This record gives sequence, structure tokens and C-alpha cells, in this order.
Amino acid sequence: MRIRLLSVGISSDELNIALRARLTAVFGAYSELPCKINYFADFHSLLPVLSDSLEENELTVLFVSPSVCEEVKRSLLRALHLKCQLDPGILGRLSKALTAVEQEMHAMFPENSRIFPTEDGRYSSFFCRVGENRLLFFPLYEDFIYTAEKRIFSALAQIAPIPEKEEPYLWLFHSVAKALYDRNLTVAVAGTSTAKYIQAAAIHTGQMGKCFKFCEKEPVADEKQVPHDRAAAAAAQAAVACNTLLGISMSNIFVLKKNGAEQYVIYIAVSVNNRANISRVYARGEDIETFLKRASSELLSLLLCSVDGLNEASEDDGFDVF
Repeated sequence: MRIRLLSVGISSDELNIALRARLTAVFGAYSELPCKINYFADFHSLLPVLSDSLEENELTVLFVSPSVCEEVKRSLLRALHLKCQLDPGILGRLSKALTAVEQEMHAMFPENSRIFPTEDGRYSSFFCRVGENRLLFFPLYEDFIYTAEKRIFSALAQIAPIPEKEEPYLWLFHSVAKALYDRNLTVAVAGTSTAKYIQAAAIHTGQMGKCFKFCEKEPVADEKQVPHDRAAAAAAQAAVACNTLLGISMSNIFVLKKNGAEQYVIYIAVSVNNRANISRVYARGEDIETFLKRASSELLSLLLCSVDGLNEASEDDGFDVF
């Protein structure tokens, strides 16, 4: 499937490296080519590219900042001449404190679109058809994690089966290894038990696989540290041990208890000059092997975003995204 990712009005706080990696890893599994997010300041600058994308790609994803969501949604529906209607379910969720105009904008969707409501109805996402292709309108609202992982990606799996290619994490590894090779970079891999998934991929990548150095010693664990800090420390230790600019690590599986429920998670980290980008990968009910491979994909995507960031202007991306 041909997929293009676009964004409008997004700040670094709303879409930092870790969150960018999560998105590109998930959509990349369904795409014929590696996914990368293109950024636009406003709808006016976005429109020509959006129009071309809707013609050329089977799925166009538009990430929108809540700060410009109403303006962009209004402009989008007008520009695409989509026949729209108010959704009574969304109207029922909206606060009565909103003005009539605000309520109408939040509850307005193209006919026959698939809606993914947020808890309060505001900034809900939707899939719709534009000609022969699809558009996913995706505000990065505060309940993004729940909406995306529980609803949107399950819908994506129904309309876009994963292409018949190598396993996603092996396929992604080739893209990451080439990016490292082209930039003459080497990354150290922390010697955790899960490092075998990166080692297995490196075997099939020839000369480019040599861009990965594998630490034989396990990282020194500080039991006083929380798991995500340990993952960051492991990545930094690997970089120091192998004398590389970049270090990566992937933890074992942890059980995260929240609101009386248990959630399995894996912590991943990329260290650049001793500064770490960290993220959690949540289980989605799949078997352990599939979960670990998906975590490997997200780690590789986080690494690719970090490598791309080396060529960008200084950006305050060094914080957790959970």
C-alpha cells in the first residue's frame, strides 16, 4: 500500500522523536516504502502537497495540532468538496460550554466516514474516501495513545493487509542500516537478551550490517532506577563501550499496573551523545514473539528518526513519550 504521512501546525512538544518513531513504525508496516512525516506550518502551504498525495497514494494521513484543528478541518472539508453531516454520537459527548459553532465543527464529518471519537468528542479522528483513495484525519489530542493503538490501527489492519514482504522489523532494518551506512555512522547495541532480534536482522544485511556493534557484556543495572531510565543508561553504556556516537537498547518485558489493570510493556531507548530518547511499546494481545518483533521495529524507527535528527536544527526532543 502506498502511504504518505503529512502534518500541519505540529510543534516539537506534540510530535517529538519518540512519538514520531511510534507513528512511522506502525504505518510503515503497511506501506510499500518507509514512512516519513512531512511538516507544514499551515493549511495553505499544505494544500498542494495534500492534493497530489490524495491522487498518488492509497492512504494519506494528516496529523493535526489541536491548536489549529478546527481551522484545518473546516478548510479541508471545503477544499475537498466533501459532503458532510453532523454525527449525533459526537454531539452527545461535547460539552454544552462550547459555542454552537464549535460544537458543529467538532461533530461535522464526511458522509460514510469511520469516526474514532475521543472521550469528550473534541478532536475526533476519522477515515474517509476521497475518490478512489483514503484520508485519515488524525488530531494529536491528549488521549492519542488510547485512540491510536486501540482503535485506529485495528481499523487500518482491516483495510490494508501488511504487504507480502520480509517481516516488518527485518525490512525496516535494511532502511536503518542504509541510513547509517550512507552517513558513515555506527551504532552500539546494548547486550540485553532482546538484542538477538537486532543481531538476527544484521546477518541478512551484508556490508551495511557492520554499522551495528554488539556489546557482549550485559549493561550494569541500577535497581534503584525505574525501567525507562535503565533502558536509557544501557544505550548510553553501549555507546561508551563501543566508542560510538549512537547506542540503542531494548528491555525485557515488564508488567505495568495502572488503574487495577495489567499492561505488558517493553522499554526502548536511543542514546545520542549521552542524551537518550525513550519510549514504551505496549502489548496488543499478540504472542510474545510478535510483540518482541514489533518492539524491535519501533526501536529501529526511533533510531532512524534520531539519525535523521542529526542533520536537523537543534530541537528539544530529549524527553520521554509514554
